[in-house]
Amino acid sequence: MNDEVLEMMTQLMTDVRLEDIVRENQEYQQALKEERAIYEKFRKLLNQEQKDLLEEFLAASSESACVYDRLSYQQGMRDLFALFQSLAR
Repeated sequence: MNDEVLEMMTQLMTDVRLEDIVRENQEYQQALKEERAIYEKFRKLLNQEQKDLLEEFLAASSESACVYDRLSYQQGMRDLFALFQSLAR
């Protein structure tokens, strides 16, 4: 599958469909609520320099997680495409 087409499809699917799915998923919403509560407790224990460093770390960590998720999603699409091709033979 052409990587450019795959990139466009992935972007569309994650922008449109995935956001709706996670917004409506109660398990995800509960995990997110718990994550935010723990984050706020932890953040209150830090001085300003530590808070700034934590924010930098979280931004970098989120970016790497987004790249990982995108690559995983794309690989799943490649695998599905390969499966469909093998079944069509």
